[in-house]
Amino acid sequence: MNKIRINFFRSKRFVITCDVNNKKYRIFQVIFGTDGSLFVNFPYYLNSKGLVSFVTYPKNIGQPIDLNLVPGGKVTSHLVKYSHHLDGEAHFSQDGQVMTENRKKSIPLHSINGHIFTIQLQGLKDFKSTNKKGITSKKTILSFNLGDFEPDAIKIVGRIYLIEQLINRFWSIFPVSEIGPVAPMNVSGKHYHALFLSPPINNPSNNYILTLTCEKVPKLDKRESSTLTFIGGFDAHDLINNLSIDTTFLALYYPISDYEEFKKQIGCIDLFENDTSSDKPNLNLMIEDSY
Repeated sequence: MNKIRINFFRSKRFVITCDVNNKKYRIFQVIFGTDGSLFVNFPYYLNSKGLVSFVTYPKNIGQPIDLNLVPGGKVTSHLVKYSHHLDGEAHFSQDGQVMTENRKKSIPLHSINGHIFTIQLQGLKDFKSTNKKGITSKKTILSFNLGDFEPDAIKIVGRIYLIEQLINRFWSIFPVSEIGPVAPMNVSGKHYHALFLSPPINNPSNNYILTLTCEKVPKLDKRESSTLTFIGGFDAHDLINNLSIDTTFLALYYPISDYEEFKKQIGCIDLFENDTSSDKPNLNLMIEDSY
């Protein structure tokens, strides 16, 4: 068997953007910690009041399912980041701004072979725009081109593989000698173009590749002009696939409504609070395909 050469972007920090009609919107950051941990940060969304939740997916229920995030949730007036450590510790935090209460034991990072997180959003105009571009060892800006018209909503899925696992996956599908750093992926019968991300060579996770795919999806919430959701911190696949038991994951949802009301009802993780004006309501999250 001939060896496949795999190419990927190496950097400590990645800024992921979406391009619509030659305008670039910054969506989120992927950061590789010096210990090999993975962080997903959302500093560019303009609505900072949201909810983070430890979510229970009930047994004997298939997908799709509409889950309420209030049970197990806390409000925050800050944009939090998601952390996934080598030992599987997963949580939401933001240094000096929120308490790290929403956490769980997930799969050890280097034991994951596939899905690690999903981001869904609508309303790109509520994300900061930029004209910057570039690739360096410290920060790399990468883009998904969405065409001339803004889609109703988009879904970005992160999957992580050991390099050899990714090579074996592609060898069985595409008879090629070289792939990446942007390459076709076939996942569950769907075809994507994926970005291949990896940390600097001296990082403990340097033999792993995070793949990012982006697709257009129907509007997430007709009552909102924009939303941002994230799910991650899943249980092991054998637990997820066992419908006879509950399974858990972490989720966030921005923006929320009636901040003060929910703060009294379920509590707040902020150390210091921002202005707390109200937004519009919706605290359900549709889970389909990616969990």
